[in-house]
Amino acid sequence: MDPNGMGGIINIILKDDIIEGFHSSTSFTYGNHNRYNGLLRLSYKKKKIEFELTGFGKSDFSALNSEREYEWQYDSFSLGSIQKKSTTGNPLTGGINFGSTLNFSDRNILHLGSFFTAFNHSSRDSIHRQFFDPPVEDDMTSNDNKRGWNLDASIIHALKFSDDNSLTTTAALAQSGEHQKEINDRNSIGTGPNDHSHIYQDDATETKEFESVYKTKSPRFGMIQGGASYQSLAINSELEYLHAPYGFDFNEQVSSGYFRVQKSLKNMLSSLSAGIRIEQRETSTGVYDIELPDSHQHTDTSNVFVALIDSSIANSPPAQTVRYLYPELKTGFTSMDKKLSIIMKYGRRINRVKLAMINPFPVSMIDEYHVRKGNPFLKPELADIYQISFSFRLNTKQHPMFTGNIFYKDIQDLIQWHDVDFVTINEKSFEILTAGNVARGKSVGYDFALSLSPTKNIRMILDYNNWIKKTSGEGETDLIGNSSGSIADAQIRIAMPWKVDFELWYRRYGKHKLPIGEIAPYYYVDLSLGKAIKDKNVYLTLAIHDMFNSRIMDIYTEQAITNPTSGATYIQKLNATKYNEQRLISLGVQFNLSAFPTMGQSKRDRINKPDQPDDIDVDY
Repeated sequence: MDPNGMGGIINIILKDDIIEGFHSSTSFTYGNHNRYNGLLRLSYKKKKIEFELTGFGKSDFSALNSEREYEWQYDSFSLGSIQKKSTTGNPLTGGINFGSTLNFSDRNILHLGSFFTAFNHSSRDSIHRQFFDPPVEDDMTSNDNKRGWNLDASIIHALKFSDDNSLTTTAALAQSGEHQKEINDRNSIGTGPNDHSHIYQDDATETKEFESVYKTKSPRFGMIQGGASYQSLAINSELEYLHAPYGFDFNEQVSSGYFRVQKSLKNMLSSLSAGIRIEQRETSTGVYDIELPDSHQHTDTSNVFVALIDSSIANSPPAQTVRYLYPELKTGFTSMDKKLSIIMKYGRRINRVKLAMINPFPVSMIDEYHVRKGNPFLKPELADIYQISFSFRLNTKQHPMFTGNIFYKDIQDLIQWHDVDFVTINEKSFEILTAGNVARGKSVGYDFALSLSPTKNIRMILDYNNWIKKTSGEGETDLIGNSSGSIADAQIRIAMPWKVDFELWYRRYGKHKLPIGEIAPYYYVDLSLGKAIKDKNVYLTLAIHDMFNSRIMDIYTEQAITNPTSGATYIQKLNATKYNEQRLISLGVQFNLSAFPTMGQSKRDRINKPDQPDDIDVDY
C-alpha cells in the first residue's frame, strides 16, 4: 500500500524459472485482535507468453500508548502538565496485482504490470491532559477514518540489438486518492470551553515516469551506459475545517540525463567506473482559500489551526527551478583466491521531500497545544557520500563471511524532523512541530555483519551499526548539535527434525542522543516456528512479534525557550514514553500446487507484524 502515491511505480517482471503450465499458491494467516492476511497467487506460462495474477487482503491492529510529562522552569517558579494518549487502529487493505511478459524473441521482450490497492483505516485517539497550576483537566477524543485507493501501471520494453548493445525503455503511471474524516471532541474539567469539530480532507496524487537507457560495450572503455528520464509529481490536497475549505497544490518535474563508464581489469581482478548525472528540478507550491458560493463559514482567528493555515496562505513559497550535478566514482578489488573483496566509492545523492514533510495542514487537530504539520518551504537534502565496503570469507563457500561498511556523509540542507516552533494567539503560546532544514550536516558511521553456519541446519547472522551526526549553521537549538545512535541485530535459523523451522530475531537500539536530549536503549524479540507437510506443499507457521512487550521508547528533552508573549526565558523539560499495548501472535498456512517457492523459506515476512517506524512519534 502506498497512500501517498510516492512509492513509485510497480514494475512486474515474471520469473524465468517458472515452468510451462498453470500454477497456483494460496496462504492465510490469522492472529490475535482479529488480524488476518490472505494471499492468492496464480500464474500461467506457455511458450512466449507469461501471466501472473495476485490478490490479497489484510486486516491489521495497533494499540499505541504514549505519555508526556512537561515541566516549565522559570527563575522563581515552575509549571507542569501530564498528557496521556491512547491510539487504537484497525487498518484494512486489499489489492490485485497483474503482470504479463511477451517474448517476441530472445532479444525483444515486453513486460506489462499493474497494481490496484484499496484501503480503509479507522483509528481512535484519546488524550487526557492535566495542568497543575492552575488546575485544569481536558479529555479529548478523535475518531479518524481514512479510505482510498492506489493504481500503478507500467510498461517495460527491453530490446537487444546485439550481445553488446541494448535499449530499455520504461513508462509508468501511478495515481492515488484518499478521503479522511476526523471528528474531535474536547470536554474540559474545571475551566475552559468544550469543543466539537469535524474535519474533512481529500488528497489526490499523480506520478508519471519515462526512462530510456542505452548500453553498449567497447573493447577499450568497457561498458558504456547512457540514459535520460522524466518524472512528474502532482499533489492536490483539500481541507475543510470549521466549514472553511482550504487547498494545497504541489507540482514537481524532474528531467535528467546521465552517462557512466565501467571498465574491468581482469589481470588485476579490479574494476573502475565513473559517471555523472545532470538534473533539473522545477517545483511550484500553492496554499489558498477555496471560495464558497455562500457565506456559511466560521472564522475564528483565536484558533491555532486556522492561524497556521492562514500563515501558510500568506507565505506560500515561490516557484523554483534548480539544477543539480551528481558525480560518482567507484573502484573495486578482489583477491586472487576470491576470499577478499574491497569496494571504494563516492557519489552524490538527493533525499527528496515527501507529502507528509511539506503539507501545511496539521496532521491531527485533536490537541491544539502540540500541533504537527508539514513545511512547504522544506528543501531536499544533498549528500556527498564516501564509502568503503569489504567482505571476507574463509573459503569460497558462503559461510562464514564477514562484511563491513564504513561511510562519511557531507550533507547540505539536512532535513530534521523535530523542529519545534511557538506561535502566540491571544496571549496563549502553542507548540508547533514541523520539519526544517539545517545549513550543513556531517555524519560518519560503520556497519559490520558476521554470517555463520556451524552446521548445515543452523545459520546465524550478527549485525551492528553505529553512527554519529553533527549539524551546524545558523538555526534553532533543537536543530543544531550532535546526535548519535546504534542498532544491533541477531538472527538464528535452525532446521529442526520433523521438518520444523525455528527462527529467533533480536534487535536492540542503543542510546540515541539528540541535540536537545536522548532516547533510552530498548529492544524487542520476534519468534517464528514453521512446519512443512506433504513434501512442503503445505507450510504452517506460528509467529510472535515483540515477544516480551519490550518495545518501549523513553524520550527526554531539555531546551531553553523564550516566551513570545512575556519575553521571559524558561527551561522546558519533557519526559515521554511510547509503547505498544500488547504483543502480536499469528498462525498461518500456505498451500502450493506447484512451482512457487515456499513461504516458509522467506525470512521475517511470516511474522505479520504491523508497519511501525522505530522513531519519535511524528504524528503527535
